[in-house]
Amino acid sequence: MKDPILFRRNDTLLLAEAAYWKDLLYRVTKIGAELEAAPKRGVKRPAFEEALRQALSPSGSFETLGENGVLDVKTEHCGVELRIIGRCPQKRSPKVWQAIKDNLTQNLLFNEERGQEATGLDIVQTNGQMLTQKLAIPAGEFTRRPEYKTLLSAINAQTTLILRHTRRPTKGGTADNRNNHPLQAGPIFGIHNGRINNDDAIFVLCNCLCARQVDSEVIFRLLETLPPLEVTPAYLSAAQAKLQHLQGKFTFLAAALRAPEKLLVVKHQNPLSLHYYLEWKALIFSSRYIFLRKTFGPATLYETLPGSHVFLFEANRLPQRQHRPVSARLLLRPTENVSA
Repeated sequence: MKDPILFRRNDTLLLAEAAYWKDLLYRVTKIGAELEAAPKRGVKRPAFEEALRQALSPSGSFETLGENGVLDVKTEHCGVELRIIGRCPQKRSPKVWQAIKDNLTQNLLFNEERGQEATGLDIVQTNGQMLTQKLAIPAGEFTRRPEYKTLLSAINAQTTLILRHTRRPTKGGTADNRNNHPLQAGPIFGIHNGRINNDDAIFVLCNCLCARQVDSEVIFRLLETLPPLEVTPAYLSAAQAKLQHLQGKFTFLAAALRAPEKLLVVKHQNPLSLHYYLEWKALIFSSRYIFLRKTFGPATLYETLPGSHVFLFEANRLPQRQHRPVSARLLLRPTENVSA
């Protein structure tokens, strides 16, 4: 059998372009197009969602899609956003730092509609110092508070991570501020979007400390049992072995005070987009792709994260890796029998 003849072409896609179109094809043909709708500020979300369901008449079945061709209307949970600040050999100008702060505020406000019940912010420095503020108020009110202005003033050349979260609770009331994000379990801290369905069972079986009502806590308690966060295959394997027991839809970002320049990201059946902005030497994550697209333009088209994966990023290597993780591993499907 002769080897096939491959003709060189000038119109072939780059790998990044092929990944984008493959992802788009899957979204449209496999699960259908997805549209986002959100209430105006001041409109109660339950009333808005009920009106939307009545207007679109979702069928709830693939067999009959109804007069509008709509399968279902699902509510979103929280908004998660993060910015990794790369370690630059050159000093950032005051103009760049102000742009980073302004974008932080804009991103919070843009994600307010994903969760209006609580808002939180972590600012992490290279020495492991972390400044936190979280309140049971929407982002619009949060960003007007003096505490928020104080946190913004702490963003400087020593800042390596900025975590932001807008919460729509599924378990654990916002009146108890311990349930609001960002969350911390020992040296591990992070933010989560989604719902863990078997958190109670995991807490019992792994004998982990449970200090809150929120289901998200189990994620960071599991990570707390691992060795210090490292960018190594061994760490990814250990994290994968723990996290495969989680059942539900979840996307989260986690870091450790002892290694604030490293970031663990897990994307599983909930949205997460990212963009590396060269001018800022910063990597920006958001649960809403449309925000990144409007802010940074078409460059975001080719920066994607596949679902059901565990990723490791490192601030010190952002200039070389940009939006690409330093390591990645497939997240195994949740098992039927929970063990940890």
